[in-house]
Amino acid sequence: MNIRLHLVTIFSAIILMTGSLVFAQDATTEEAASEPEAKSLGINIDFGFATIYNFRGFNSFQENTQQDTNALFAPSITWAIFDTGLYVGYWGAYQMSGDNKTDMVKSALGHEQDLYIGYDKGFADDLITLSAALTYYFYPFASEAVTGSSNPSIIEPKIGVSFATPVDLGLSLSYFAGINDATETLSHLYINPTIGKSLPLGDIVSMDLGFGLGYKVWTDSDMRDVNDNAIDILFDAGLSIALPGGLYLSPAVHAAWTNLDRIATETGTRKATTGDEYMVYTSLNVGADF
Repeated sequence: MNIRLHLVTIFSAIILMTGSLVFAQDATTEEAASEPEAKSLGINIDFGFATIYNFRGFNSFQENTQQDTNALFAPSITWAIFDTGLYVGYWGAYQMSGDNKTDMVKSALGHEQDLYIGYDKGFADDLITLSAALTYYFYPFASEAVTGSSNPSIIEPKIGVSFATPVDLGLSLSYFAGINDATETLSHLYINPTIGKSLPLGDIVSMDLGFGLGYKVWTDSDMRDVNDNAIDILFDAGLSIALPGGLYLSPAVHAAWTNLDRIATETGTRKATTGDEYMVYTSLNVGADF
């Protein structure tokens, strides 16, 4: 069974299990209410799995097409520093399948490592939230012979605002800045408006719907006339299932599109077709809050 079918099977099984989870939760609600609430450490540990690694509309692990299902494993840990609004964390992207895994690592597309720090501040009873973040992307396992750098790196400052209306509205601006020769041409300003809605389905289950539009303004002189992957669209539909002890499951399905002119292949490049511009994939996040 391939990984896409496996994750879809998991997704379906989790939905069927949801009813029994709700009944189990109801049986313990009264007992839990009488216990004092434990103080949170603000630590989140998450293990993400996806059939495609979609980065701003582009299938980062593809071999020949946007629909190549070379799967992603994405572990992360985030610490929200007490009640300060500050947080720090790590996120990684590891390719789990595909004949091109070694080539992706050598060319600074596989084994991505991210370190980030951010700050959120709510206003008007948290109806408005302002945010700022700084992410450092690096690829310490890349081949200097292939990329020209022993550690291709990118730094990205980001600011955003969100509004808690009947639907959640957001807008973020970030600058993806390559800081050495291997990543310099990737530099761009990224504009990303989003809209989302969480629909409660029970005591421990909710459905999360989201839509986002991304637009890249290439800033490197070699990329200013390139139209590939300048616009991207993403739709998400998933479940959030809260389990005892701070555990959770979040299965989801995603549909994405981006504009492309050409596709790189093992033997060169070819003109992109309509089918090359979109991808549909599934994901599953398993984690815990402490």
